[in-house]
Formats: sequence, structure tokens, C-alpha cells
Amino acid sequence: MLRIKRPFIISLTGIMLSSVMLMTNLHTLLWAGIILLSLLFIFSVIRRAAVSRVLLILISCALMTSTVFTLYDTVREKENSLTGYGKEISGTVTDISADSQGDIISAVLSDCTVNGRKIYSAITVHPDKNGAFTYGERLEFTAKELFTSEGEGIFRYHTLSDNCHLACTLSGNTATVTRGEDNIYTAILRFRGLASQKLRTALSESAFGISEALLTGSRDNVSPELSVAFRICGISHIFAVSGMHLSLWTSMFFLIMKRRARLSLIPNLLAIAFVIFYVIFTGFSPSVLRSAIMLVSVFTGRLIKRQADTLNSLGLAGTLLTAINPYLAGNVSFILSFTATAAIAFWSEYLLPRRKELHGAFRKIGYKLLSPYYNTVTSLCVLLTTLPAVSLFFGYASLLSPLAALIVTPLAEAVMVLSSVIVLLPPGNILHTAAGSLTEMICSLLADTVTRLSEADFMLIPVKPSLILPVFGVTALLCAVFLIFYKERKKAFICILSGALLFTGITAIFTYIVRDEAEISVFGTENATLISVSASSGNSAVIGSGGSYSLASQLTNKLNSKGIAKTDLLFIPREKDTENKNTAYLQKSLLPAMTVRAYEYEAPFGISLWENCRIRAFTDEDFSACALYIESTKIVIYPLPSSVFGEAQNEFSSGDILICRSSIPESLDTTAFSDVIIVTDHAREAQPSVTYLTDKNLTITVKGDSYAIR
Repeated sequence: MLRIKRPFIISLTGIMLSSVMLMTNLHTLLWAGIILLSLLFIFSVIRRAAVSRVLLILISCALMTSTVFTLYDTVREKENSLTGYGKEISGTVTDISADSQGDIISAVLSDCTVNGRKIYSAITVHPDKNGAFTYGERLEFTAKELFTSEGEGIFRYHTLSDNCHLACTLSGNTATVTRGEDNIYTAILRFRGLASQKLRTALSESAFGISEALLTGSRDNVSPELSVAFRICGISHIFAVSGMHLSLWTSMFFLIMKRRARLSLIPNLLAIAFVIFYVIFTGFSPSVLRSAIMLVSVFTGRLIKRQADTLNSLGLAGTLLTAINPYLAGNVSFILSFTATAAIAFWSEYLLPRRKELHGAFRKIGYKLLSPYYNTVTSLCVLLTTLPAVSLFFGYASLLSPLAALIVTPLAEAVMVLSSVIVLLPPGNILHTAAGSLTEMICSLLADTVTRLSEADFMLIPVKPSLILPVFGVTALLCAVFLIFYKERKKAFICILSGALLFTGITAIFTYIVRDEAEISVFGTENATLISVSASSGNSAVIGSGGSYSLASQLTNKLNSKGIAKTDLLFIPREKDTENKNTAYLQKSLLPAMTVRAYEYEAPFGISLWENCRIRAFTDEDFSACALYIESTKIVIYPLPSSVFGEAQNEFSSGDILICRSSIPESLDTTAFSDVIIVTDHAREAQPSVTYLTDKNLTITVKGDSYAIR
């Protein structure tokens, strides 16, 4: 009988593919596969062919996923039917996000009931400043409104939640707080809250944010500027509790326990218990669950005297997690965690020499001396392997990640160890004080290093989705050729380098083609003023701050697709900030070098954005306008729904393109413009004579003395 090697990798593939089919409404392919399942089952029984067995596993996973997905979706549908006003809610606090003053921003409730009915999803709670509760406590309150969080539970990469898609608001004086049931789970949650409090007391705000993120996985107190710097460097995964964290802790655990244990099974059993503890402590993120299942399979293998296969353990973890929650197939953390781990597990067989291959005294020291080299090459392998997913989710890739990971990882591990010392030792202890000082110093060094590296913006390169498949396909082909025909390990580096050169070469060619090009994106899906201006050099500005948070997300995604993680200017051209007050949200997500409000100036004024690009603007109580000059192209923007043109300067009465919100200002002659765009959500027949009446996003490309609208 032929065996199937690494069956869990095959099953994970089947579950992932079938989950994506369901979430993207490719139901026909899924059910066609189920019909094929019956035929394959008969064929495998008669012939016992290995190929049919592999396909049988794949299609069985499709059937299982369709069943689980349907049940899971039904549960969500029933829970969403609970949304509305005046709902009686209760639940146990399992996660808390707080600001720098310690006030609770949001919390997650598990084991929830709504109007006395038990539900199977967590609920996000947004309390007012009076909210006073902690981990493990039970909240009971009347929610003014229970609603579905935007994007939650939908196949959307950035907003997909693991298990929490209901949200509500909470007034602090309406909540009843009880201690909840005392058990190991709630005790660990309370310990997590205590750990965060001790870190906050012992460290400055910036050091506390870094240490809390590395120890507990909560990034709520990491500054937006530092978060973007980590993202530009391609190492934001450092904050995601995963294999690096668990491997560090279990390695230290074995160093302490191994020599003191009389029986070899005791360290492994205790290690499994510690892994379970740390999973609860860090909040059940996909990356830590993946690492935990893999490590538990390794320790279990030791107990039964069997060696665990890394790729098979990875497949086992993925199979279990996606079977429980098939929506994880669209979760960015889940996909990147599994892809990166698979890349490390696969490539380490070709990159890392075995100790027996090193001779003499070099066997002990040489392995450590070569470690930085192998870590760099492994990081490059991970970069190339995760490139399609990263490019699809974020629109850009960072070539800094191998270097940044090599520098930052030792510092991050040191912060984790020192943070645990601060948590475990009482305040005033000399070791506690020393650990606090060292943590401050290392966190400062880590933040400065990442910030300086992130300033090399040329390393953050945009990746067009159309380039992903051919580049990745050719790279995979090169790897296959080298590894099949040249089996020596030294040839593996050649194929990795070839893939890197291919990727950078194609990107460089594309960058050269679009040089000296500016792109203006008009977000027209809502009656709002929100326009981004970006240059091929990486400079960018945003005009307006209107629209919903969903529209703002479209804006940031658009800039990310051009390799822009932070902007030069946020320009508010009207007489006041936006009605829905999301200017602060834009400032946090765009991190503009400066924010300019036109209403703070009494006369027309100008701002130079970059070479051959500037803005002129004017605003008063009844009128707002700005003129955007790019090379010889002039774009005039009227951000108010109905501006009175009045005695405004002639500068805003003519140009190449006119952009208005809802209607054209009174007394304005549109014949002085070549193209007119009205951003509106009103009926099209109301404006029959304009060139463009849009309820979708438009892109204006300017290059030299010409422009194109599409």
C-alpha cells in the first residue's frame, strides 16, 4: 500500500482552497469537486493509487469545509439578527485596549449572551471614560446599540476578524461588574492585566508600548509612527506573537528544567502546559495558535519517541484551525504566518549545514559564526516566498526586511526577557530596577534603529498585482531547476539570489517607465471630498478629510499600492473639519509630515509640495477652493457641496480640470475648463451636461504637459 507523505500539508491545501472558493462565491467549482469525490473514492478502493488518495484527501477537505463553513455562516447570520437597540448584554472580559492615561478604549467579551440568549462570537465593547473593569470580570449592561462591525466576517483582507464581528457601546454608569468564575483561564487573564500594569508603571510610554507588544502581543500602545516604521522595514511581524516568542521561552524553559528533571518526560509535559498558558496569555491570535500546535506536536513526538516533521506539523496546525474557523483562509496574519513558517522549514533543509558536516573545533564555533549569514539568507527566502501575499494585501514590499530582522530580532528577544523580569519581580528589587533601566535603553535603541532604517523609503517598493504571478512563477521555476539538477546546497543560494534579482529588476523597469508621473485619485463612491496626489518619487499629499472610515481605508490602500506608507501633507481645504470628525483618524493612518487647514489663513496662500507641484487655496464662510498645479496641468477643486462663487479670485475660475462636490458653484462658467468632474451620490440626470459625473473612483494621470482621466 502506497503511503501519502505529509498528509496534513495536503489537507491544509484543500481546506484553504475550498474556503476561498466559498468566500468568493465559486460554489460551482466546490460542488463539482464533491461529485468527483465519489468517483475517486471508488477508484482508490479498486486501484489503491497514490494520486487518487491525494486527490481524495483534497476533495474530502472541500466537503468538510463546505459543511463547517455553512454552519459557521448560519451562526453568524443568527447573531447578526440580534443587532439593534436596547440589547441586554453580558460577557467575560478577555482583552482590553487602553490609552496612555490608562483609560479603556475598547474591550473584547467572550462567553456572551444577548437578551439572555447565548451566542458563539465575541463582542467588541467601546466604553466611555467611566469604564472600570479588568481581565476576567463579567460585565452586564444594556447596550444603546449592538451593531455589526464594518467588514467583520467578510472576505476582506485587512478587516477580517478571527471571531469577533459584533460591537456595541457602553456607558460606564450602566454596567454591572462581577468577578466572574474563578478558574485557571480567568486567573491567566488577570495576570495579563497585572503584567501590563507593572510594565506601564516601570517604563516610559514609548518603552511600555514596545515591551507590552513583544510580551503580550497587544500593539494598542505602540505609537502610529513606530508601527509604520516597522511596516516600512518589513518586520511588523516581530510584534505578532508567534514561533519566535514561543521558541525563545521554551528554549529557556528547557535550559532550566532539563538538568533538574529526573524523568525526561517531565520537561516535555511542563513545556506543553507552558505553551497552553502562553496561548491564553497572548489572546489566541492565529500566529500563536499555529506555533502552539506545532510545538505541542514536537513535544508529544518526544514523549512517544517519534520525531515530528516540521511541514507536517505545520499542516496539522493549519488543518485544525481552518476546520474550526474557515474564515481564517482570508486572514492576513494567518496566511503570512503559515507561508513564512513553511518557507523557513523548506529552505532550512538546503541552507543550514548539519553539525556533522562541520569538522574539528570548527564544529561548535563555526555553526554560530555562520549563523548571521544563514539568518540573512533565510530572511531573503521568507521575503521572496511571502511576496505574493504581502503584495496582494498591502500593495508594496520592503527589501529591508532581511537586514532589519537580523538587527532587530536580538534586541526584541532581549526586551522580552527583561520585560518578564519586570513582571515577575516586585518593584523596588534591585534586579527589577536594573531590568527596567536596561529595557528603556534597548527599547530606545530598537525604536531609533527601526526609525532610521525606515527613512530609506526607496527600499519600500510598490508591486503591481499583475506582476505578482509572472515574477513568482519564474522564481519558482528557477528554484525548481536549480534544486532538481544541482542538488548541492550551495546552489540553493544561487536560485534565491536569482529570484531576488528578477524581482528587483522587473520592479526597477516598471519604476523607470512611470518616472516623472503623478497620479491624482478622486474617491467618488460617496458625496465627499477626498483626493490623493502622489508622485513616482514617493511624495504624496491628501486633499480633504471627508467621507466615511471605509472611504479613508480605500485612500490608504491606494497609497500603499504605490509604496507610500506615510504622506507629506494632509490639506483641509474647507471652512472646517469634516462633519464625521475623522480628521484624527486620517492623521493616525497617513502620518502626514504636516497638516494644513485652509480656514486658518485669511488670504489666498500657496504650498509647495515637491518640484513642479504646488497648491494654491482660499476659504471663507461661504466659499472654499484650491488649485493644484502639476507641471503645466491645473486642477481646480471646490470641496463644498454648494459654494457661492462670489468675488473669488480669477485663479479658481479656469483650468484644465474642475472637480466639484454634488453641484457646480453659482456664477462659475464651466466652459473655461476642459473636463468637469462632479463627485456625487445624487441622481445622474440632475447634471446632464458635465464631462464626468462619478459615483466611482477616478484616476487622473499627469505626465509632462498631458493628462489622462480613467
